[in-house]
Amino acid sequence: MKPDRTPCCVPFCKRTAKKSESDEVICGAHGRLIDKDLKAKWRKLSREVDKAMQRPPEAYDGTERLRVVADFRRCEELWGQMKRQAIERAVGVS
Repeated sequence: MKPDRTPCCVPFCKRTAKKSESDEVICGAHGRLIDKDLKAKWRKLSREVDKAMQRPPEAYDGTERLRVVADFRRCEELWGQMKRQAIERAVGVS
């Protein structure tokens, strides 16, 4: 595999994507296996987190900073659920 590519996180999938900030990727073929609602929740939350991360930390008060951190963690949980669902459906478990 080329060094500027990231492999799909589904085992035995040979698809890759262009290297980006993320070290995990779900290819389009396996991405279609994920529930649309779950994917929409993750997409919306990840955009909000990305937007919030652009602001400097001093721009937040204490509670708003905690909310951003909680949203970031929730976004990671949703990614894990999407990854798990893609792998299970690719293998035929669920």
